[in-house]
Amino acid sequence: MNIQLQQIHIQNLRSIREDTVRLWPFSVMFGKNDSGKSNLLLALSLAFGNGNINAQDVFSSLKTPYDSKRSVIIDVKFIPVGDDGRQTDAFNELWSLHLGFSAMVDDDDKQFFAFRTEFSYDTDKEEYVRDRVVINEWRGSEIAVGGPLRYKVLTAFEFIYLDAQRDMSSDIRDKNSMWSKQISRLKLSDDAKADIEGALGNLSDRIMEESPFLRQVSEDLTSATNTKNTSVAIDPVTRSVDELYKGLEIFISQNDSSLIPISNLGLGTRSQNRFAVDNEATKRLDRQTSFKPIQQYYCFR
Repeated sequence: MNIQLQQIHIQNLRSIREDTVRLWPFSVMFGKNDSGKSNLLLALSLAFGNGNINAQDVFSSLKTPYDSKRSVIIDVKFIPVGDDGRQTDAFNELWSLHLGFSAMVDDDDKQFFAFRTEFSYDTDKEEYVRDRVVINEWRGSEIAVGGPLRYKVLTAFEFIYLDAQRDMSSDIRDKNSMWSKQISRLKLSDDAKADIEGALGNLSDRIMEESPFLRQVSEDLTSATNTKNTSVAIDPVTRSVDELYKGLEIFISQNDSSLIPISNLGLGTRSQNRFAVDNEATKRLDRQTSFKPIQQYYCFR
């Protein structure tokens, strides 16, 4: 990408009163439970996503009680890097065109791009509101902000929060999850999309033909409408490729057993870390324990 997230500065988010974290091309966090690791990831998710906070997300302690006037601030800073991962003086042509005037220069004449995400309480709306602005200067702990960040600039930065402990059976139904974001943007040719959607339409029509109950429901709903010449159509199966993710299901088969929906299995199998294990690691585990590899099926229903 020729760009690297270098620093994160956080204020007043959950257990973090104020802290700055320096990152490298590959960074690993480790620490005791409740030491703030998840809160750092939450900060990144809030900086790049559309999520919001509530009063429980604002830092407070016995000495610092909750105050609605206290804002949550998340600053992130990017630097240009070369193919070797080392910092360069300026962004490449593609990034320079995209960032435009949002790219700044530090005291060493090196370019950087940084922005602030701030959550402040709106007394009229009675909820927190988000504001994003460009950071003009970042000198150690001294950070100066400028004008609003254009939404188009942020579209080039895609943050995917993959929680290994999340339940995949529910995660695939979450429209904001990594699964739904990727599956709802399937890259298909126009011909393939037309063929698939035609087949989906035929499948829905066949189900309706074979189901007296669904046909009766359609007739009842049509008769219940008050608008003249109005009919009600029921699609048992979506007719849109872009909505296939809504019916995504994962099945598991072990040895010669039939396909079992992942939602019927225990949390140890439904967690994402089970699926993050590569084939070689699974083979090594199989040699050392009585664990038997399972086959994974990703299906639409």
